[in-house]
This record gives sequence, structure tokens and C-alpha cells, in this order.
Amino acid sequence: MASGFPEKTPTPPSSVQGDAEVFNCRESRLPLHIRGEGQGPLVEFSSPSLNLGNIPINTPHICQVKLINQGAINAPFTYSPSTANVGFCFKFAPEEGIITPGGIQTIQISFSPTVLGTFEEELQFSVAGSPVPAILTIKGNVTQPTLHFDLDELSFGDISFGFPYTQSCRLTNTSPVPVTFKLRMSDDGTQPAVNVFDQIRSDSDPSWREGIRFFVEPREFTMNPSQGTILPQGHQDIEVTLCSNTVMDFYRKMLVDLEGVGKGVASLVITARCLVPELQVYPQILLYDECQLKVPYQRKFLIANNTDLPGCYGLIPQKRKEDSPVFYSSHKPCGIVYPHTIAEIPVTIEVQRLGKHHTDVLIGVFGDERNPLRPELRSSGQLAEIYPSPRLIDFGMVPALQPTSRSFILFNNSLASTDFRMEIPRQAHCFAIEPREGVIPARGEVPVTVTATLDDTGLFVSVIQLFIGDSLWTTCGLVALGTDSTIVIDKPCAPELPGQPE
Repeated sequence: MASGFPEKTPTPPSSVQGDAEVFNCRESRLPLHIRGEGQGPLVEFSSPSLNLGNIPINTPHICQVKLINQGAINAPFTYSPSTANVGFCFKFAPEEGIITPGGIQTIQISFSPTVLGTFEEELQFSVAGSPVPAILTIKGNVTQPTLHFDLDELSFGDISFGFPYTQSCRLTNTSPVPVTFKLRMSDDGTQPAVNVFDQIRSDSDPSWREGIRFFVEPREFTMNPSQGTILPQGHQDIEVTLCSNTVMDFYRKMLVDLEGVGKGVASLVITARCLVPELQVYPQILLYDECQLKVPYQRKFLIANNTDLPGCYGLIPQKRKEDSPVFYSSHKPCGIVYPHTIAEIPVTIEVQRLGKHHTDVLIGVFGDERNPLRPELRSSGQLAEIYPSPRLIDFGMVPALQPTSRSFILFNNSLASTDFRMEIPRQAHCFAIEPREGVIPARGEVPVTVTATLDDTGLFVSVIQLFIGDSLWTTCGLVALGTDSTIVIDKPCAPELPGQPE
């Protein structure tokens, strides 16, 4: 139906943001809704993933990636730190910035791994105006440094108790980085072991009788050096010393701990068998024959070692008592007897009592305190060669009540000085001795004076008893004949006559 207005020819709509109205000379307007999505910055990595391969632990690794802005506007970016897995080991430079349209930003990645094993980490950079972050996936495997010993096993073979033995090995660092190492022995103790060279310094050490007393397990292995740094592709020669205080078979591991890496990253098996050699003593009975009292006599025990291992021995000191009939000692009580050789123990005795004596002796073997050698000393105590000369003291005719002296000599032909004492058991009031007691020097003599003061006329017979120590050694006789009267007048009885010659 025609109207009074002219019609307008329709035209195609144009793309605009927002709503538009189309006029076609109609009385009402028709709305046209246009929808669209604005495009922000478009930022991507040059590669969506990065494989770092094998990387030694605690070794810095640096690489680069490119961040590209493929959008039409500036792209402000910021690194979003990650704490998952090994994300904290990564550092980026720069961590933020602006990339112009079509621009490229080189990102330097520093990776310092502290955790062993494979990893796959997604690292994100947020971009302002972009709902999707730029994501870089980094893969790799963190490895520990590689070290190895030049031996599969370090064997000491058979070793002797308390003797230090040393073997050598080499530790090589085949990794591309230096390593700081520390060595330790599995199942080893902390208290230092006792070696034979210290043991033989003291024959009175209780360990000869009771064994070594440890408050904790002994430390029987030492390594030299026990720690240090090995350069890449370098090596370290190591000396391992074993001083065993335990009779046993050893199967231990020497472990290598690496600073900042871990414990026991390498190990070496160490084997040994500790034994105590069987020693023998000759003679089983050591004869000293007749011995003068308190005179030292020396003989020797022989310690024979017919085994392939060295041994350590010690003459255990005597527990002396006041009534011990024999004292024994040695100026060289302890020593080492090497394989298939003989050693000597000089033993000095001093017999304290008369008679025959059997004295048990203990010779300890280091490491076998329960089975000491038990030889015997046999001796016979005799008095020293001491005698009076002459053996008969004859005063002859002695005026009664008048002191008369005679002398004799005590001789000592022994090698030791001797205490003596003399007594007169009968008619002691008529005889006096000077000196009555004293010491006769070795190879010496003592003059003795006997004074007779007879209290009657007639024959007087007595003896002098000579004691050495508490034992009666010999006697010598005393003979005197008393004469004259036992009445003594101190003034003349007759009066003096005048003119009588004197």
C-alpha cells in the first residue's frame, strides 16, 4: 500500500561495536545487535618445552628461552614463582618486563638442583590483558656425582689382635664437578682401640688379667685422609688401618658421604679375620737351685711363636705379701714375638725364706686373657755364707771378777749384706758381746769383742748363738777358767810398822 513518503533503498550493515539502527524511511527503527571479542596480547615461548637432560646435583645450569609477543599491542609479563617439586630451584632474568608487538624477550634460566631424580615442572609467566599465561615445561634428571673405588673388596686376610695393619685404595671422581667427601666405617665404635705398642709399656695394666674394658664399642678402623675434596676426573689415594680389639670375622663397609648430596653414595667392602696366636713358654719349670736369702738370681723364660702371626706377651706382676717366700720380677716383662721366632723374659727372684719353694707365674697373651701361660719357678732358700772365726773363744785362766776380753770376726762371703743378731743362752751374766747386732756388708766382715767377767772360780762353758734374720745360723763356743778368790779387800788388814821398808 502506497504512502505519501518515498521509499529508501536498503544498504548492507557495517561491523561496529555496540548496537546499530538501520533507517529505511519506515516509521519504526529495527535494532541490530553486533557481538565480538577483543584480542589482547598474544605471548608465547619459542618452544613449549625444554629438556635439560642429566644435571649433577648442586651444580648451576644456565640456558635461555625466547618469549615472543605475536599480538598487536604491548605485552607486560611477570614470572609467577612455583614452589612445587623443584620449582624453587629455578631463577629467571628478567622476571618481568614489556614486550612490544612482534617483539622478542630473551629469558635466562638458572637452575641449581638440590633434589635428586627426574622432574617435570610447568613454569608460568602471566601477561597483562591475556587470560592465558605463557607456560614453559622443563624436564630433566638430577643426578648425583659418580665416584668409584679401584677395588671391589679390600681384604686384610688374617690379622693379629692389637696389631695395626694398613691397606690402600683409590677413590676416583668421574663426575664433571668437584666433590667434598667424608669417609666413615659402618658399625665401627668410638673409643680408640688399644695397640700392642701401647700395651707393652705397662705390665701392671689390668687388661693383662681382665681384658680390655671398653665403655663403648672400640673404633678399630682409621682412614687417612678421612675427608677432602676431589676435583673433576681426579682421584684420592686412601690408607685404611685396622687395629682389631675383637676376635672375629670382619665384614664392614667404608661409606662415602658427599657434602650437600647425601650419605653413602659409594662404598667399599672390607674383610678381615682377627686371631690371637698360640704362644708357648719354655721351660715350663724354671730352676734356680740353691739361692742365698735375699740375694737376686736371674734366669730366662723363652716365649716361642710357631704361628704366622705376631704375638704380644707380658709377665703379670706378682701380688706380693709379707709372707711370700719368693719375690720375682723382670726388668723387661712385656714384648712382641714375631712369627716363627723366640723372645726372652728375664726373671729375677729373691728368696725370702729357707727351704724349697714352688712359685706359680702368669704370663699374659694380649687378646687371650682367659688363658695365660702358667710356668713355675723352683728355688731353694739357703742361708748366706756367714761364719765366725775362730769358732771357739778360749779365755784361758781368768781372775775372777776381773773383766777380760777376747775378739773374733764375723765373715760374710755372700753377695748381699746381711742382718745379724747374737745371744748367749747360758751364763749370760758372765759374758758381754759388742756389738750384739748389726749388718755385715757383702763380701765384708765385722769384728766382735767378748768380755768375760766371771763371778766364781772354776770352769765356765757357754755358747754364742748367731742369728741371721729370724733363723739360728751357727754357734761358737766360750770357755774360761776362773782363778783366785772371789773375795776382794779394798784396804790392807795388817798395820804398817815404822822403819819397815815398803
